Amino acid sequence: MSQESLNKEIISDVSTVCNNSNQHGPIITSCKQPSTSGVFRMQNPNVQVFCEMDSFNGGWLVIQQRVDRTLDFNRSWAEYRDGFGTVGKNDNFWLSLEAVHQVTSRGSCELSVEMKDGSGRYKYARYSQFGVAGEDDKYRLTVDGYLWWEAGRTGDMFSHHNGMKFSTFDGNNDPGDIKCAQRFGGWWFKQCFLW
Repeated sequence: MSQESLNKEIISDVSTVCNNSNQHGPIITSCKQPSTSGVFRMQNPNVQVFCEMDSFNGGWLVIQQRVDRTLDFNRSWAEYRDGFGTVGKNDNFWLSLEAVHQVTSRGSCELSVEMKDGSGRYKYARYSQFGVAGEDDKYRLTVDGYLWWEAGRTGDMFSHHNGMKFSTFDGNNDPGDIKCAQRFGGWWFKQCFLW
């Protein structure tokens, strides 16, 4: 499989761009369209997105970004469904479960995860298959096909959560009795740890 096809429409960081524009910049259908990183208005779903074009050959739709602790991620089901925060290069935000579902339902998507540890070192994980079901299936996660990077690997941190439904403090769908989302915020929990 070619590098180009591996980088196909993705999340955590997915994407396409039209020549139309509005107050939010060009309208795109995929993050494969822009030539530089930035905020764009995505068409179908109609949502403001940040496209990352500098990492790993670009074309990544950022679905979650936490740059500091100024935004509380312990949010309601409705907030995770609809998205919250300010979409931007240096901002904290969650795109929206519904938008992620719509994008991943269009075709094959890949997931790239980038984390920075307390020492400022970056760690990465990448998966060849990523998808999020619709709200009627509680935005169930599909993630498989762990791929590694040559440097800064985190190890396989998501496959454990494959098949899990999304949980929030007011919408507990994890399999345990602990109610992980009440402690850690919204996520696809199999157990009360994120990776």
